Amino acid sequence: MGIYYKVNICQKLREAGYTSYGLQKDGILSTTMWTRLAHRKSISWRTLDKICALLEMQPGEIIGYEHENKVCTILQVQPGELFGYREDEGK
Repeated sequence: MGIYYKVNICQKLREAGYTSYGLQKDGILSTTMWTRLAHRKSISWRTLDKICALLEMQPGEIIGYEHENKVCTILQVQPGELFGYREDEGK
């Protein structure tokens, strides 16, 4: 399933007194972005940040994540190893 919207963002924005026209006019969200939200399409971190600020909500209240296989494997790695960096390098 992956990432999904927990709430209807456009509805929440309307309930908070925002309109697609007002957000576009004020340069907050484009019409295209409003359409993406209405169709539950992917959005950028920047857009999520704006929505969180407008609605005074945390990202976890707006979006969720469900693993397709319903099983997540925890990687057992040391800090820094995941991205190929080790603290002992360069010493």
